[in-house]
Amino acid sequence: MDGYALAERARDSAPGLQVVLMVNLTGPYIDELIDQLPFVAKPVHFGELAGVLHDLLGQPTDATSNPPSITPPRRRPSGHYEV
Repeated sequence: MDGYALAERARDSAPGLQVVLMVNLTGPYIDELIDQLPFVAKPVHFGELAGVLHDLLGQPTDATSNPPSITPPRRRPSGHYEV
């Protein structure tokens, strides 16, 4: 399964899921792929990825808070973290 097929299955399972493809611009089906989903070209430059995610998702929320679904790791007395 390629990344596009994975993205389509994920969107079928979770309607409304936002997906960004990371594509090789010389790939065999590139014209069809880039017309259907947002993408960044490989090699991925983080500034470009951040721009696409910002366009897709909007301004990030406060980075100091965790979403309710994420429990921050706890530090054990040994200095290691548990998840």
